[in-house]
Amino acid sequence: MNEKQYHLLCEACDRVLQSTELTIERVAIAWLHVLNEHPTNLAKYLDLFAGKHLSPFIGVKSMLLQAIQCFKLRQRSYSIDCLTNNVDVIFVSHLLNSAQLGAEEDFYFGSLPEILNENGISNIVILRDHRSIDQKNISIKRKQGMSPRFLLPNVLPLTMEAFLWKCLHSEAIHLRAQAKKSKKNLHQRILFHSSKHAISSLSIATLRLYHQILSIVERIRPKAIVVTYEGHAWERLAFAAARKIVPEVLCIGYHHTILRPLSHSIERSLGSLYDPDYILTAGNITREMIKNKLTMPHTKVNVLGTHRKTQEIPLLSIKKSSCCLIIPEGIIDESTLLLDFALKCSYLAPNVHFILRLHPIISFKELEIRDSRLKKFPSNFELSKKSITDDFLRSRWALYRSSSAAVFSILAGVRPIYLSQENEIKIDPLHELTSWRCIVNQPADFLSIVIADSKMTISEQIKEFTPAHFYCKQYFMPMNFAGFKKIITG
Repeated sequence: MNEKQYHLLCEACDRVLQSTELTIERVAIAWLHVLNEHPTNLAKYLDLFAGKHLSPFIGVKSMLLQAIQCFKLRQRSYSIDCLTNNVDVIFVSHLLNSAQLGAEEDFYFGSLPEILNENGISNIVILRDHRSIDQKNISIKRKQGMSPRFLLPNVLPLTMEAFLWKCLHSEAIHLRAQAKKSKKNLHQRILFHSSKHAISSLSIATLRLYHQILSIVERIRPKAIVVTYEGHAWERLAFAAARKIVPEVLCIGYHHTILRPLSHSIERSLGSLYDPDYILTAGNITREMIKNKLTMPHTKVNVLGTHRKTQEIPLLSIKKSSCCLIIPEGIIDESTLLLDFALKCSYLAPNVHFILRLHPIISFKELEIRDSRLKKFPSNFELSKKSITDDFLRSRWALYRSSSAAVFSILAGVRPIYLSQENEIKIDPLHELTSWRCIVNQPADFLSIVIADSKMTISEQIKEFTPAHFYCKQYFMPMNFAGFKKIITG
């Protein structure tokens, strides 16, 4: 997909979402929310421009998957009776792996919930389960002072699951009827595709979350709800659910990561029911990027910062090691793409030691299934078992595509190397940098960078490094707890 087609796609999907007939069920169709130009996101829209028809069995497949899931988890109870009444703030976060259960800091919000507790602002952290962890006998242990954690189930009682499907099926019928009346153009194809995606498992999961948030807010009646915010359908429905029960509730979206140049749904308005009151960013860079494109008239954009830290280095301590850290994002296809490139480089540059560091949501076993070469690494290759700070400290280069870790790599004095692919819209989070960051298309390019760096003087490296370092300090800034408290308390 080229950039012109991408913008046409955004406009056509927005036309369906910004209709006067907008319903909760339509907002729940995740497919209609165009996040950004990342190839993984765009893959599901390619048929629109290829003239292909969507499989008529997508709804049947979804029903079978939901039935199987309901059957597997049929004995699991779902109760919110354990939740405390009248809590000030609800955080909606994510469980990426079982190791996070009982962790002292939340993966996305850090110690922010606990600091609020210390300041007399009660809160609870609601966790979305992304790994389908067996919750039958689960108990989330927490230390004294930790905010309560509540893990949302991935299935509701059978009668409720049937209700969700019925609601989305009705929306699908309505969209299909609209498509038949529409002219044969992109808008019509969008309507047809969205009617089929309306009963997909992802849309059902989104509508399920809406009803879960409804019941939780009805019991807790919070003053504010804070969700991670990247432009997904579920985020807008979390706000809508909270406002339906408590109209005056403060709705806050926390954008904690990098922002791509052509990001879309995060800045696009869907109306007062669905738009956040505040968008909080990790730093000045993303705040300005969002403000420049924001179409939400009543939404304020402030910097919250991030709890994630890495050890910064003095400017005169540029790396002398020969290690290259591989930092893919939490997507299987992207991980295998970077890994394949790095393996080729490892044979071409045997004196460079390669360290693969996987995103917490990706397991090494998942990659092994894709690539049999992983059963036996080259001698200059390893799978990291250290902290990310330790990995940065021992690395000189960082091979990346679209991971936020690329920003932190610069703060640690590492040179980031972006892997570019032909015939794709660039997804480089460091696209604004004109120094220090390098771009490669093939393994020979990587080898050239290694050779060139070996010949650079310290002063030459510092000249390149300094502006990039300053830029990244503005991208991810320290957490502003006082500023957040002021927003919550008014």
